[in-house]
Amino acid sequence: MKLSRRIALGASLAAMVLTGVTATFAEESDMVLFKVVSSKDEVIIGLTEGQLTAAGGLNAGVVGKMLVASGELAAWQYVVSRNEAGDLVEAPTNWISIIANDALRIEPYQAEWPVTLPVSE
Repeated sequence: MKLSRRIALGASLAAMVLTGVTATFAEESDMVLFKVVSSKDEVIIGLTEGQLTAAGGLNAGVVGKMLVASGELAAWQYVVSRNEAGDLVEAPTNWISIIANDALRIEPYQAEWPVTLPVSE
């Protein structure tokens, strides 16, 4: 990445922090993100606060219990992308299924960018 692009990105981040944009998005979002790590790769997933609360809480342990209890877990896969305005966001890309495996690890994930919600169809 070129230095001028890094400076512009840093200035954008500073402006967001100073204006409180990131806090506003975090408060409005009812999606909680987690990192699922396997021996081959890792993926960021999103589950709603409602799903997690119904299962017992908003933490990685609850996600692990959900996965073990049913043998699989369906969730939104999240990636960093750009919204219509060109701003970086954490956005849902695919509805994926994770199969329970002894080599999986679930970690809490703190998004660096505003989290967008899936569009209902």
